[in-house]
Amino acid sequence: MLFLRPSSSLLIATTLSLLQQTIADDAARPENTTVCGQQVYTIKERKLIFNPNAWNPNDIGFQCISVQDEPPAFDAMWSWSMDSVSVHSYPHVKLVARALPAPLSNITALRLSAKWSMGIGSQPRSQPQLPIDFDGLDAQATTANVAFDLFADPDDKKAVSETEAANEIMVWLGQFGYSYPLGKAVVNVTVGGVDFQLFDGRNQRGIHVLTWVAVKAVPTFSEDISPLLRYLTDNKLVSLDTKIGTVSFGTEAFRSGGNVTFSATDFAMGLEVDGVLSDDYTGKNGGSGGAGGTTTQDKDDAARSLGAPWLTAISVATAAVGIFSVLFI
Repeated sequence: MLFLRPSSSLLIATTLSLLQQTIADDAARPENTTVCGQQVYTIKERKLIFNPNAWNPNDIGFQCISVQDEPPAFDAMWSWSMDSVSVHSYPHVKLVARALPAPLSNITALRLSAKWSMGIGSQPRSQPQLPIDFDGLDAQATTANVAFDLFADPDDKKAVSETEAANEIMVWLGQFGYSYPLGKAVVNVTVGGVDFQLFDGRNQRGIHVLTWVAVKAVPTFSEDISPLLRYLTDNKLVSLDTKIGTVSFGTEAFRSGGNVTFSATDFAMGLEVDGVLSDDYTGKNGGSGGAGGTTTQDKDDAARSLGAPWLTAISVATAAVGIFSVLFI
C-alpha cells in the first residue's frame, strides 16, 4: 500500500498517477513483475519464490522487487532512513527443494551459486553485470549485506519457519557500511578459494545465528558449502539432527542516504542428500552454478532493463523529498 504525506496536491496527484501507471504497465508484461512490501511472486515451474520482505518498515522508506521470469533474475530497490540501526528488509529469492528439510548429518553436498551487484540509484545492475559501486555506496552511507540465509531446526515444521527455527545459518558474500555479524569471531575457513570468518551469536528473538562472512566481496559465487556446515556439527555449534529447512539469497537492507539497487542472477542450489542429487534449481539454463554457458540470447534477454519503468517512477516520487515522502508497507 502506498501512502503520501502531501503539501502540494497537484504534484502528488501527478506523481502518484505516474507511479501507479508504470507499476501497472510493468506488471502487465509477462517477463517482468513488480512486488512491494510483503507481497510475493512465484515462478512455479522453477520453484522460485521472490519476496521484498519489508518485515520491519519505518515511516520513511520503501522496498520493491522487479522479477524477470526467463532467465530468472531480480532487481531490488530500496531506501530506508539514515536514523535507522536495524534491518528493515531482506529482499530475496527462496530456493525450494523437495528434499528439504534435510538433516545436516545427511547432507553430502550443498552447492550455492549466485551473481550479484549493488549500487546507488535506480539503475538495474544485472547482466551485463555492472561492477559493485563501492564508492557510491560509501558516499551515500549505505549499510547492507548480501547473504544466503538458511534456517534450521531439529523439528521439521520449525525448520521451515523463519520465526520458529532455533538456528539461522548465514553466508555473507558482501558487507557494506555498519553491517556487522552478531556475536564473536570463532574461526577462519577457506572454501573454494573464498576466505570466510565464522561469527557465533544470538539475535533479539533468541535465535542462534551462525554467520560465515567472506573477508572481501564475492560478486560471483558457486561453491559447495557443506564443509562450512560440517564445521558447525563437528564443533557442536549445532546438533547433527538439525535440519536445513529453507534456503534464500538476497540482501539485508539497513539504511542509506538515497535509493539503492541490488541485482541478482544465476542463483542456484544443488542439494545432495546421502550421495543422491535431490534438486538443482537455477536462474540459468544448465546445472548447478549456472553451468551451460551464456548464449547470445541470454545476453540479449538479460540486457533488458529489469523493472526500469517502476524504478524511474519511484525515483521521481522520492526525489521530491522536500514536498512529500513515499511509504510502502
